[in-house]
Amino acid sequence: MRTDVPLLTKRDFINGLQCPKRLYLAKYHRELETPPDEGARARMADGNDIGALARLMFPGGVLIDAAGPDAVLATESMMQVAHTLFEPQFVSGGRLVRVDILQRDGDAWRLLEVKSSKEPGEKEKVKSHHLYDVAFQVLVLREAGINVKSASLVLISRDYVAPENGGLDPSAALAIVEVTNEVEAALVDVQFKGIAMQHVISQEEAPFFETNTYCSGCGFHAHCHVGQPEDDLVFIPRIKATQVSELRAQGVKAIGAVPESYKLQEIQARIRNVYRDGTPYVAKNLPETLEAVKFPVYFIDFEAAAYSIPVLPGTASYQAIPFQWSCHVLESREGELMHFEFLAVDGKDPRAAFAETLWNTIQSAGSIFVYSNYEMTTLKALAKQGVRHGAELCELLSARGVDLLKIVQESVYLKAFKGSFSIKSVLPAMVPAMSYKDLTIRDGNTAAAEYKRMIAATTPISEKEQICRDLLAYCKRDTEAMVELFAAMWKLCDPDSDLPAPDDFKHDQLILNL
Repeated sequence: MRTDVPLLTKRDFINGLQCPKRLYLAKYHRELETPPDEGARARMADGNDIGALARLMFPGGVLIDAAGPDAVLATESMMQVAHTLFEPQFVSGGRLVRVDILQRDGDAWRLLEVKSSKEPGEKEKVKSHHLYDVAFQVLVLREAGINVKSASLVLISRDYVAPENGGLDPSAALAIVEVTNEVEAALVDVQFKGIAMQHVISQEEAPFFETNTYCSGCGFHAHCHVGQPEDDLVFIPRIKATQVSELRAQGVKAIGAVPESYKLQEIQARIRNVYRDGTPYVAKNLPETLEAVKFPVYFIDFEAAAYSIPVLPGTASYQAIPFQWSCHVLESREGELMHFEFLAVDGKDPRAAFAETLWNTIQSAGSIFVYSNYEMTTLKALAKQGVRHGAELCELLSARGVDLLKIVQESVYLKAFKGSFSIKSVLPAMVPAMSYKDLTIRDGNTAAAEYKRMIAATTPISEKEQICRDLLAYCKRDTEAMVELFAAMWKLCDPDSDLPAPDDFKHDQLILNL
């Protein structure tokens, strides 16, 4: 037992809701946490920007710009004279909270927590972890003697659309959602959870906590999963955490050991059999599926960016704005491989040029390969927004589209997939010589964040040029990967068959300055 137990903060409490071990490691061993990637850092920056925007809704508010005990003392002092406080801090019962906005309401106070999430729809509920976040704050303030009368969330308005004439009205962009009743109902549970978390951080060592599917997204994932078996139950796609715990309680630790009597989905049972029998799964009808592909085959991939607070006139929050595509073209089984690409570089609305250049490039396709339904979703959105060629592209993809992800899911499984059908997992498993490790940008979230940085007026020209090269390389790798996977699946059917590697015999590049 530690003699000097640190304060339990709001961030600690949120970590503890997911996992007691995460709470402990984040409190004492941050060096073990994997640093956030560019996409995660961009989301954090978005959150800070929205917090600053929310303050504009409360003119005359006072920012408590201090840290530690000084912040608590400054809060106590300013509460005597100020109507609204930003970032006030309170300590009570070994807990510390920093409140986004605290507004006087008669002889009481109104607490407001700012989040970068969108306002829930008519039939949707507020996210439970947001409610627990607010409830923890209310609990600490009340125990500190502050009369908190009501609690609200400040969220991004569902109805907000960026105006044609520019400008930004915080009261239109953000919505205040009262959650007082829900918070009141959660207070007792929050109190008991807080006590349990204080016990966790009072220990000399991190608690044991079983790894499971809920570990996904945790910064300590790599640390906690050292030595994890490749046949761990968590690698069964779509398996629930409760199922993993249930099977482990029955003594079942490995995928191949899951009994036939245990109810699994078809794809889960197929994967169980791969581990049990020790042989990869290749569907008998895979050759027939591949033979149905019509040449020339076009392999396409898109990248898009979304803004929490929309900046392009007529767009809504978190609306995907496609800014880049890549296309590899295979004329025939023995033909040359060509590459075409587009990247918007000047920060103006890229949608019209994106659609036009794509339409001009893929009209003559026999089959159009995509990986997942993301491309169709993007094109449907363009059509709905009235972007020229959006509707025609939807019709074209609907008529000639082939989802390579679906083919892989239905026809192939290798142990090296490790439960994931993401192209980032499937590619190195089926084409060991190829991966994304040599790239600067390796995922879509980072690509979106880097695109925003590229078009920012404050980014130096040299950095813009490097980001441009990195974005082109990343998107190109996605379509190269699809070509290689297509070839690898032919080889599964016929070991003697071969296809040209994506060496770009012809390279037509479309980098448009809109």
